[in-house]
Amino acid sequence: MVCGEQPCPEKPLSGPRADVLHAAHIAGEVAVKLLRPGNTNSQVTKAIEKVAHDFNVNACSGVLSHRMKRFVVDGNKVILLREDTDQKVEDSSFELNEVYSIDIAMSTGDGKPKEMESRTTIFKRSVDKNYMLKMRSSRTLFNEINAKFPALPFGLRSLDDERQARMGIVECLKHELVHPYPVLFEKKGDHVAHFKFTVLILPSKTFTMEGLSEPPELRGIIPNAFQHIFDKVALAAEQQHFLVRASYLEIYNEEIRDLLSKEPKNRLDLKENVDSGVYVKDLTSFVVRSSHEIDQVMQAGKKNRSVGETLMNAGSSRSHAIFTIIVECAEVDEKRGEHIRVGKLNLVDLAGSERQSKTGATGHRLKEATKINLSLSALGNVISALVDGKSQHIPYRDSKLTRLLQDSLGGNTKTVMCANCGPAGYNFEETISTLRYANRAKNIKNKPKINEDPKDAMLREFQDEIKRLKNQLANQGNRNHRATMNEFMLEEKVVEKIVEVERIVEVPGAATEEELAELKATVDKEAEQMRLRAEAEMKEVIDSQTRTTKEHEKLRQKLDAEAGRAAHSEKQRILLERKLRSMQEKLMQGGRLLDKAAKQEAMLRRAQLELEERKEQEQALARQVRAKEEDVFALEEKYASKQDEADDKTRKLKKLWQRLQSCQAEAHDVQEEFQREREDMLDTIRVTNLRRVTYLVLDEADRMLDMGFEPQLRKIVSQIRPDRQTLMWSATWPREVRNMANDFLKDYYQVTVGSLELAANKDIAQHVEVVSDQDKYPRMTAFLKEHGVEKMLVFVETKRGCDQLTRSLQHAGFPARCIHGDKSQDERDWVLGQFRMGQCSLLVATDVAARGLDIKDIKMVVNYDFPSNLEDYVHRIGRCGRAGNKGTALSFFTMKSGKWATGLCKILTDAGQPVPPALQQQCGTVNSYGGGGRYSRPGGGKSRY
Repeated sequence: MVCGEQPCPEKPLSGPRADVLHAAHIAGEVAVKLLRPGNTNSQVTKAIEKVAHDFNVNACSGVLSHRMKRFVVDGNKVILLREDTDQKVEDSSFELNEVYSIDIAMSTGDGKPKEMESRTTIFKRSVDKNYMLKMRSSRTLFNEINAKFPALPFGLRSLDDERQARMGIVECLKHELVHPYPVLFEKKGDHVAHFKFTVLILPSKTFTMEGLSEPPELRGIIPNAFQHIFDKVALAAEQQHFLVRASYLEIYNEEIRDLLSKEPKNRLDLKENVDSGVYVKDLTSFVVRSSHEIDQVMQAGKKNRSVGETLMNAGSSRSHAIFTIIVECAEVDEKRGEHIRVGKLNLVDLAGSERQSKTGATGHRLKEATKINLSLSALGNVISALVDGKSQHIPYRDSKLTRLLQDSLGGNTKTVMCANCGPAGYNFEETISTLRYANRAKNIKNKPKINEDPKDAMLREFQDEIKRLKNQLANQGNRNHRATMNEFMLEEKVVEKIVEVERIVEVPGAATEEELAELKATVDKEAEQMRLRAEAEMKEVIDSQTRTTKEHEKLRQKLDAEAGRAAHSEKQRILLERKLRSMQEKLMQGGRLLDKAAKQEAMLRRAQLELEERKEQEQALARQVRAKEEDVFALEEKYASKQDEADDKTRKLKKLWQRLQSCQAEAHDVQEEFQREREDMLDTIRVTNLRRVTYLVLDEADRMLDMGFEPQLRKIVSQIRPDRQTLMWSATWPREVRNMANDFLKDYYQVTVGSLELAANKDIAQHVEVVSDQDKYPRMTAFLKEHGVEKMLVFVETKRGCDQLTRSLQHAGFPARCIHGDKSQDERDWVLGQFRMGQCSLLVATDVAARGLDIKDIKMVVNYDFPSNLEDYVHRIGRCGRAGNKGTALSFFTMKSGKWATGLCKILTDAGQPVPPALQQQCGTVNSYGGGGRYSRPGGGKSRY
């Protein structure tokens, strides 16, 4: 569909260019409604001239009518008539209830002054909600461009014909954005239902995505999507609860960044699992409750997005951005219980493809442009592979952009793509390229379905957390109630009071002295007993009083402790209530979000949409009735004579032949465009012309050959002129390097710098231990515990052994990491970064994975598995003695490496290192260095030392 991002005004415009654009827009719309089968060209011309006169564009009405004469309707098909040929365009409609195509929309930019000065004229033609685009230049460029592009039809799907003319493309897509969300408000299952929807914006597009805050009709896709989401929540049933969260990321120079993070420049990793597919690890996600909050989230991320200035745009986006909205809906049904549905909306803003000749990008801007073009090229390759249908492999992994958009392009997602075309005449080729790009994407067919996966819903986690907090509050209240009901019982004791009473004894007669003495003794004894009993009772009273005081103190301490626990419980209860309120506030209940006025406005919009959909259905039925009538009329048609039949078939044959020529011309244009893009890419990334190379230096040639790059090296060297010089730098001189020198170099020289014999750095302390395979790991751990771990590089032969040794060292408490060929590039970079910064002091690696690594300050090298030749041994241990630094090398020598014993003894002796007796005993069994060393004479060349 075609329209500008600015709405067409209802009053007459001024200015010739605006008149041409507006008249073309309105004339095309009116011609669609007035054209009927059998109408003559004169009737079409009169209709268009009337429109031109109404809009005060008499100056260009002749041009418009001349162009519009070539549109003819044949049944439900469109025929675009050229000056000398006809072209028939088939109806490309499809059934939405079976498959979804990627819907395509097109706009003509945000009206930059430089582009408006060279605005082109755009014609449109619509049949059965399909748009055929025809690009025509303004009158100043008409002859030049139309000679090269006679006619360019593109079939794009319409979204809303009438509103499109008034509100522009943003309003049309806003209507389409409602479609993914009915799955959130209709009962579709008892489990979590996922429905993904993507809006993909081709360059240049930021105005379409964001728009302007005022007037409302110029708001972009993102704010309109916000409003529609929360309108749907407001009109939902009250038993439904919603959770809306948003995230914002960008892909800058093939690095994924979190725009909502406190450190937006940090790089994030791309992961994949069976449950959720491709996702970004540690991506920040915010829970929002209103369109205002989600707009604040977008504005915060927008501040962190990478932008820069070029000759084409002062605020050019230098990264691809993806704004993701996830809506979760929970509903309790008496029959089916609770079920959760999840909808996901991806809003993708792609950075614009650039030509260096137009943008003038240099340095850092050129590097950004290269990465942008490469990712867009990868996206184009994915689209082509999906449309082709014959490709066995879809290259999603060529770029992080295509990896993230895998579901949007060829997966379980409905996608809308908005292609932006510049109106300037000097951008005509880019406009055609963009339309072809979008037209290919339109042919992708997806079949979205409902995924059921309860583990993917955050709403369920929120509900479980709220339930747990409520249980904690209930338990806390019960404990407080029991504490207030506790009574502390005091033990009561009766203390008897001692009363002294004078005893009077009556003596009947005089007593003898013996009786008096006996009586006195008895009285004294009783008095003593009474005294002792009184003292015991007094002591008991004193002890009882002491115990009472201690019990009172203990009770007071218990009361203080209980009061402290009660205060702590109250504080904890308040915290739990606050957390519970915070969790509940994040959940939105349907029907309670908006006030009455806003709710009525949302209901009015929904009613308008229903009326428009009903009107569209009526129009579709009317078109079907007319098509049936025309089919019946065509069947009843009879030719008057054989000659009439022959003439008719001859005309059809000519049309088909002309259509074939048109397709061939289109294919030729596409090939030329591809060649131009290829040449621009070569100029942009500065590909070196090897035929102009004077000196070619292959550093670490032996290592590159060992890593499997021999075909690439041979291809490079074969392109060097024979009279140019090629230097192959190598720590060794293996057979493969000699063979390549013999094949491509004439009378080459081998120059050896240093000793003729294989020699090791004398600054490295070499320790060689002759052990069995079972004793290597215990000896290594003992060595590490004795000498400590300080930036150590451990070499193993196999990937499996690398993983096993790393796990064993980690289990033993050593900070070990590993790299080998099966590790991803991101994981290898992360491990090497940890090793360089000292966060990981022990690196286990295979020989191939460790080649070419530039790591300084390595203190120790361990040959856990002895290498397959002595050159590799010298090369390995040399990593810890660079730039005059001291180093230590530990090597485990086993029986299977016995053939290297003699050569190893010589290396140790020449370096002044001690030779173990067990190693000397194996000398002489195999007197060989393993062949292919520096000391061997290469064939076919001369040697200078």
